[in-house]
Amino acid sequence: MAPRVWYNCGMRRTAASAAVLLCLAAALHAAGAEPPPPCSLQDARLMYNQAMLLLEDDRNSNVAEVPALLETAAPVYPRAAELLLKVYEGRKKGLPAEPQKAYDLALSMASLRPQQDPVAEEIRLHAMYSLACYHEKGYGWGKDDAEAKARSLQQAFRWMKKAADAGYDTAAAELGRYYMAGTGTAADTRKAWEILFRTARRAPRTPKVYLYLGTMCACGLHPQAGTRAKADPAAAVRLFHTGALYGDAGCMNNLGVMLERGIGTRRDVRAAAALYRRAAALGNKEASTNMQRLVFKYDDHAPRAGTPPAERINNALLCVIDALPVQEHHRSALRRLLLIPTEHAPRTPR
Repeated sequence: MAPRVWYNCGMRRTAASAAVLLCLAAALHAAGAEPPPPCSLQDARLMYNQAMLLLEDDRNSNVAEVPALLETAAPVYPRAAELLLKVYEGRKKGLPAEPQKAYDLALSMASLRPQQDPVAEEIRLHAMYSLACYHEKGYGWGKDDAEAKARSLQQAFRWMKKAADAGYDTAAAELGRYYMAGTGTAADTRKAWEILFRTARRAPRTPKVYLYLGTMCACGLHPQAGTRAKADPAAAVRLFHTGALYGDAGCMNNLGVMLERGIGTRRDVRAAAALYRRAAALGNKEASTNMQRLVFKYDDHAPRAGTPPAERINNALLCVIDALPVQEHHRSALRRLLLIPTEHAPRTPR
């Protein structure tokens, strides 16, 4: 999931937001947390800031008190509720995932009626999106239980459609993918294209919308293909390029693949390598793999048959280390593990 920023510190405590806070307290209780003592909004903000400092300080390894801080602050301060959901999802350092608590918290938040307060409404819509992701990724069904899996995917589609219909652009992009792939519903590529195209025009920075549109063009699933699948690689290149300009790592990787192979555009291995490096730095695993393969295989567009294997492996690993989204001292520690010391390691020109 790609969470967005929904809250602002200066929000006014309206009647609508008060109702949301009560529901958050009920959600925490349903998730198994002990009912925390009431605290003021100022105290809740301090608890939230303390939790953030504990999580973001690399020198600190003791984050055991973070869940308790957030569980106390969440009923009063929505930012704390957002962060608590991430903690329950296991997306914060040193804290194990607690899927049941995350599901219960998101379900209680998503079950609210539409709110007048935009902050409260964003909380509700993101909770719906989160529930859809939980169901799609396997909440409540085993790998060998086909019937339970089908029911869970139907629930994923239901929650994603509710969030998309209410105006949540990230959910609209994923709903288009659901229709494209037939996830939890019958496949309908025309409806998928309409949803994705409308979302791209309304909110062009929506994550993955150009990735899915480009994929449909590359696979011949766009409306212009007619009854017979007819790929349009040139259109796919244009869409992936637009998504890459907006910072989508998946579009960068796919555009790199098409440049490397010369599909729908002129072949350009150097540009492909640059795109792989950018996408890998954003955490795209496929781009990291593609970058390793490309650096290992090529040197300025020429096969590196005469280069010693250790040097080729070293160059590939250096590029991977440079692309990792970690701090520089962590990169330095990884470089010390290379086959050839970095001060003597030849580098492939970028």
